[in-house]
Amino acid sequence: MRSTNPAEALPQQSIVQFTPANWNIPQLIIVDGINDSPPFSDGSQTVTIVTENVSSTDVNFGAIASVEIEDFVVMNQDDDAPGVLISAVDNNFTATESGGTISLTFELLSQPAADVTIPLSLSGETDELLLPISSITISPANWDQPQLNQVVLTGVDDNIIDGRRSILLVTGNPSSTDLPYNGMTAANIADIALYNNDNDNAGLTINPPSPVSENASTTLMMVSLQTSIAATTTVLISLSDTTELSVSPSQLLFTSSNWNIPQSIQITGVDDNLIDGDVLSSVILSVAATSCDSFYCSLTAEVVTVLNLDNDADSDGDGIFDQVDNCPLTPNVDQLDFDGDGIGDVCDQDRDGDGVENDQELSDNTDPDDPCSYLFQSITLPRLDLGDCDNDQVANTIDLDDDNDGILDSDEGFVDTDLDGTPDHLDLDADGDNCFDVVEAGGEDTDEDGISGNSPVNVDAQGRVVGEGGYENPNDQNTNGIFDFQEITTPLTWQFQPVERVNFAPTMQVSASVNFPSIAVYQWQENNGTQALPLWEDVIDDTVIQGSSTSQLQWNNPDSSYGGKQYRLTVENLAYICQPVLISDIVTLGSAQIIIPNGFSPDGDGVNDTWEIQGLNGTTAYRLSVFNRWEIKVYETTQYNNDWEGTSNVASFISSGNNLPEGTYFYLLEFNDGQPPLSGFVYIKRRTN
Repeated sequence: MRSTNPAEALPQQSIVQFTPANWNIPQLIIVDGINDSPPFSDGSQTVTIVTENVSSTDVNFGAIASVEIEDFVVMNQDDDAPGVLISAVDNNFTATESGGTISLTFELLSQPAADVTIPLSLSGETDELLLPISSITISPANWDQPQLNQVVLTGVDDNIIDGRRSILLVTGNPSSTDLPYNGMTAANIADIALYNNDNDNAGLTINPPSPVSENASTTLMMVSLQTSIAATTTVLISLSDTTELSVSPSQLLFTSSNWNIPQSIQITGVDDNLIDGDVLSSVILSVAATSCDSFYCSLTAEVVTVLNLDNDADSDGDGIFDQVDNCPLTPNVDQLDFDGDGIGDVCDQDRDGDGVENDQELSDNTDPDDPCSYLFQSITLPRLDLGDCDNDQVANTIDLDDDNDGILDSDEGFVDTDLDGTPDHLDLDADGDNCFDVVEAGGEDTDEDGISGNSPVNVDAQGRVVGEGGYENPNDQNTNGIFDFQEITTPLTWQFQPVERVNFAPTMQVSASVNFPSIAVYQWQENNGTQALPLWEDVIDDTVIQGSSTSQLQWNNPDSSYGGKQYRLTVENLAYICQPVLISDIVTLGSAQIIIPNGFSPDGDGVNDTWEIQGLNGTTAYRLSVFNRWEIKVYETTQYNNDWEGTSNVASFISSGNNLPEGTYFYLLEFNDGQPPLSGFVYIKRRTN
């Protein structure tokens, strides 16, 4: 075996011999470390002990090559001592709280084979200095160049009056892949004493106040301490002239927890009723001698000047100072202010607060002293909504229904739908269609005066009419998003009416049209009385009639009973409830076609036993007569029900009720409405046994 670096380590023997007797007994190999000569700080060195080829007469072991035997590694520890030198630039070991710094340099006493990292930390009052790094690393390239291995520490401002403070820079165990330096301990490197000089002085931080005026205006002055304190400190507030200023509170209390939180002092101008101009006064802040931190007890008082603006002038000579005169340029000893806006009536361009200038109201012929009398379109100024426009003893400002129409003002809005100059919330007919809003909204107006219910009305504390309903969602019958009472609608009129007469057929139709179908509600009616005394009733759809609530009515496969019936169409206006119902002209259905058979056999076999005339019951009044060949009347009726079995109902040579003999008979059908009569023959066939 051999060493890869004989200058650092050597085995004491070059071979190891095994025999058949000791092959399984481990043998000891001793490796000696070699000292550097001359001494050289090269750190811990790694040396590999290499095994060579096996030599043996045993064919199995003799075939083993050196690559098949594992080498082993040893370390040679250096005994040449390394070192670290720390110095302060310009020999300055003191920082300051105003941002002063300390620069420390590091250099090694010997060149390392790799980077050397030295841990750094502070001990003692660690909040006095800012150490920017937790370690410094020195490379083999700059081991002896201290200017390249610097650490800069900065003084920390702590807002505490604490004088010069001492801090220790502590070096830790170095770390490096260079074994000599890695083997050093913190005890091998010096710790450095450093200092931080205080810059804190007792004092007050004051935010200067703004000027005030004699009309009791105020300003705030904010105060805090400049430094932390150990004992509670009271700041007293006093004034040089209490006739010009007042302050609140009279003292501020600062503790160790709120010393840097600004506290407010409210300063108010005092009215002295003297025309003395603008006056500067002093607010004095001093520390109470019996309640103070030791550093603040001897603090000199701070004096802050505040300007108090004079308000004592009487420009109009009415004996009232301008600051309290609601018309400072116009004499008005009475100080009347009808609308309460702070502007006297004699100089108020809108005395009643309705938003319309006084001169405009005179031009509009409305009352400038009545907040309920104005034209909506003339409003140019902010409104105060004064007065009690519906005289219900509830002021408009709190009245939810200013005109007592049962509709909330919030639903009516501040608009003028019909442009008549009266806003909707005061207008009983907002859309100007001569139909009161209360009715169009779906409410009740018993006495038809536009006010909900029956006048006089009772209202609640918020001006809503009680006991008369209302205040639900107003009607919007055509669902177009506009309340009916605010929708200006043209009345419905006929575009065309139903035809006067419809011929009787298996399918019949009749229709009509109005100018605005979208707001029309249709209903067909049938006369279930007489022409002289009609009884009109709504038609309901069934298997025969369809479209009873549309503009077109249709009959499908009607029987003869529908002949001659009368119908009409009624139309209601969805958007204008006050429009009377439109009623169309009457349409009459024609009579059904009359079919008269010329024979029947009343023999009781259930087939053709009666004389069945089709379409007769759908006609107007009539008379049906039957004669024998000698022109003698044998049967007569005005209401034939298809039930004649060939019996006589007329007293003649043949008794009434007797069966007529088989043979040919003649009929005459006469109409009362002037239609031509129908005539012909009918043969009665009797069974012969």
